[in-house]
Amino acid sequence: MLKMLVHNLIKRGVCFWRRQRSDYVQSISRKISLRSFLVVFFVLQISVVMLLLQWVTVWNGHQASYNLAGILHEEIINNVTNLLENYLRQPLLINQMNHNAVKLGLLDLSDLETTGRFFFQQSQIFDVSYINFANETGEFVGAGMKGNNNISIDITTRSHPQIVYEYAVDYEGNLGDVRSTYAYDYKTEYWYTQPIKAGKAIWSDIYVCDGITDILAISASYPLYDDNQKLIGVLGVDQAISDISNFLQRLQVNQSEVVMIMERSGMLVASSSKSPSFEVINGKPKRLAAVNSPDPLTQATAQYLQQQLENIQTIESHQNFNTELLGEQYFVNASSWGEKLGLDWVLVVATPELDLMAGFYARLKTIVPVSLVAFILAIQLAIKISRWLTAPILSVHKASLSVAYGNLDQTVPLKSIAPWLPNIRELDELAIAFNLMAAQLKIAFEAWAQMNQTLEEQVEERTAQLQRSRRQLIAHNQALIDLSKNKVLTQGDFLAACQKINEVVSQTLEVKQVSIWLLDDAHTLIRCVDCYRVTTDEHTQGLELPVADYPDYFQALENSRVLVIDNVHSDTRVKELLQEYLMPLGITSILNALIYSGGQIIGVICLEHIGTPRTWTLEEQNFIATLADLVALALEASERVEAERAHQLAQKALQESETLNRAMLEAIPDLIMRVRRDGTCLDFIPPESIDMVNFFPNDEPLPPNFLEQELYYINQAILTGKLQVYERQILRYGEVRYEELRIVSNGEEEVLMIVRDITERKQAEEQIKQSLAEKEVLLKEIHHRVKNNLNIISNLLDLQSYSITDEILLHLFNDAKKRIQTMGLIHEQLYKGNHLGKVDFSEYIKQLVNNIFCSCQSNNNRVNPIMKVDAILLNLETAVPCGLLINELLMNAFKHGFPDQRVGKVQIAMFKDINQKLVLEVCDNGIGIPSTVNWETSNSLGLKLVRILAKQLNGTLTFDTSNGTSISLIFSELKYKQRF
Repeated sequence: MLKMLVHNLIKRGVCFWRRQRSDYVQSISRKISLRSFLVVFFVLQISVVMLLLQWVTVWNGHQASYNLAGILHEEIINNVTNLLENYLRQPLLINQMNHNAVKLGLLDLSDLETTGRFFFQQSQIFDVSYINFANETGEFVGAGMKGNNNISIDITTRSHPQIVYEYAVDYEGNLGDVRSTYAYDYKTEYWYTQPIKAGKAIWSDIYVCDGITDILAISASYPLYDDNQKLIGVLGVDQAISDISNFLQRLQVNQSEVVMIMERSGMLVASSSKSPSFEVINGKPKRLAAVNSPDPLTQATAQYLQQQLENIQTIESHQNFNTELLGEQYFVNASSWGEKLGLDWVLVVATPELDLMAGFYARLKTIVPVSLVAFILAIQLAIKISRWLTAPILSVHKASLSVAYGNLDQTVPLKSIAPWLPNIRELDELAIAFNLMAAQLKIAFEAWAQMNQTLEEQVEERTAQLQRSRRQLIAHNQALIDLSKNKVLTQGDFLAACQKINEVVSQTLEVKQVSIWLLDDAHTLIRCVDCYRVTTDEHTQGLELPVADYPDYFQALENSRVLVIDNVHSDTRVKELLQEYLMPLGITSILNALIYSGGQIIGVICLEHIGTPRTWTLEEQNFIATLADLVALALEASERVEAERAHQLAQKALQESETLNRAMLEAIPDLIMRVRRDGTCLDFIPPESIDMVNFFPNDEPLPPNFLEQELYYINQAILTGKLQVYERQILRYGEVRYEELRIVSNGEEEVLMIVRDITERKQAEEQIKQSLAEKEVLLKEIHHRVKNNLNIISNLLDLQSYSITDEILLHLFNDAKKRIQTMGLIHEQLYKGNHLGKVDFSEYIKQLVNNIFCSCQSNNNRVNPIMKVDAILLNLETAVPCGLLINELLMNAFKHGFPDQRVGKVQIAMFKDINQKLVLEVCDNGIGIPSTVNWETSNSLGLKLVRILAKQLNGTLTFDTSNGTSISLIFSELKYKQRF
């Protein structure tokens, strides 16, 4: 196939060049000669080379100057760094020495004079300006150089706070006379307050020394704490930094170069220029920003850094710039310094490019003339070479044409031709032939190379794919081996097994979400057993999906063992799940494998990929199918373990039940028998005392009527499945016994029969009945005697009333007699009724109303009684006061409600309301109670009795006199009170 492709390409190339030959030959006469072409080519080449050499020379000069500037800047920065570290490390060293001396007890800070001499000696040894100490009690001591080069020791005591005494000292530090005193509150100074606030050693801002306007200084403060972290005081060392500018001036190479030190804020610290680093305004010194420096170069450099970096705070390490400053090119280097010492300064060096390029420009004046001479000589040599090159080419003209037209066996000998016989036209034809051959060879080679490259890429791709497949298979097999060894799959905990499988699948296949779902028995609902999300490392359960809501998806599951979906957005099989489930979770690819058990689909294991769509490999599909089988095995193991556990529990429960039943049966003091449908006894458990029923298996047979009765109940128990209970009286061994038989079905052909001897119970029941009858007779006799006694009292009152002539007293006797008759009527109802403890109150009210009407014969025809009384039974506790109350209300109605032969009616009603409360209503349409009478406070005996009796009944009494008189009482039946 490769040979055919190369042959076709060569054939197409030959045809192309043949089509172009005629047009090309016609235009040959208009082309330039080969010699002219070579001369122009050589001249152009030499010119380009010469210009390139000149540019390279200039570029190398600039590069050399740039490297030189970097070396020079590095040397300057190293020198400045060494100076600053040696110069500014001294205050930190002094503070550390004093701190150690205090800790070791070598320095007593409470002895201000000794401390001042100690500070004085240190200021003489070290190159520092001033050393001081202050505490919270108001004490201050300091020693060092003051204005006018005077050395003094300053002390502030507790007795004179905020007053500094300046003492003259000799060369040993001994105190002399007080030079001066001045007010000074060090607790407001930065060097004292800020280290306490920071809790560590810090540097102060640069400031102008007091009394010395041409010296800048900086203070190093160090807070002292005791072992309990209680503040002792603050040590401070002042260091003049104005000498740094003098050192920078000595480092300066020339006047056009500048070296300066700035703070991050842009304030100038020191500079190599002659200009000061501060200015005096109204006689007071004030620090300068670098952009405001009187020195033009310093100012221009600072402005450039601010414009270039936008913020000096961004300078960290060495940064180099090449820019124009004051009309000249400058090399600028900026670097940070001071982090090790607790400072944050910026070192800047600016060097003019012209100073570094001066030697190069001098050498360039010699290089240019020499280059011109060489250029002319090269052109002359190029002309001669072009003549020598054209002559030999003619000897290959014919051979080249033969080869170009297909004569590949042609050989072309090379012959020397005289330089004066140029043939430009033949040279062109030779170029055409060689171009054709070159094109053919190039096309053939490219085709072969392309094919070879394609084959190599395919081989590499296939090799990589096989390697990936091999790695996947190894990983899958290892995962399966680990799962098979894991005991969680066989211990019967199906949820734990599913969680373990999901975690292994997620880790092995690098899937964000894995879930296992099981179908219900009717295959109408699928429930999530476990869903593992890698992002949150959590397991969730319980999600349910109706199968009927997603028919396409479940149909696709049933049609394939493994459902492979590389892109959920383009696959119609999951379009039903796309909006509700897949898209909200960001799922783009899914791989599902059916779970089979007993040849039936029971669920599915689902891999859900989140992110860019994923192409599932065949190895991954086989792996998930194997895991689906593992899930089925885990489910079977769970069911098997559950069945074994249930069987064990059932066996244990059966044993316990048998033991319990046996114990219960043995504890029952009855005869228990298993009897067949025909009455045959199969088995029996006798009670502890068999003589109780005198029953033996070989006992005499039952009488026919007893046997017939027993078979009847046995068949009823078998047919209905309900408990059958009956009693019988039987004569055993000349003695009458009573037995209770309980028969329950024990299958279709036999029953369980429990025979209990109830002779003693029957005898006890007979005794109780006899006793109750005797007590009932006795109770009726008591009620009868009470009623007779009340009647005797009533008759005595009646006899006594015949001798009373006072009308009022006679009415009182009659009222008392009626009340006694009312109570007697209750006892009459009790002994005549069927309920000895209850009164039939409906009958009682009817009889009571009749008695009252009979006693008030004048009203019989004018007043009509209406009774609406429900059948209500009341105990004696309630019936007596209730009857007396009704008696009082009816008597008042008949006596006072219908004067002057007035016609009307009286209604008595008694019933229970919805709350089961008793309601008594007595209404008449008589003249009613006069408005002048208040029934709640009236001293009338009748109304007073009504109130007392209503209170005794714990009732609610209401009067309504709008239309006659209507009295309502709502009460509940009283409970019996134990009196003895």
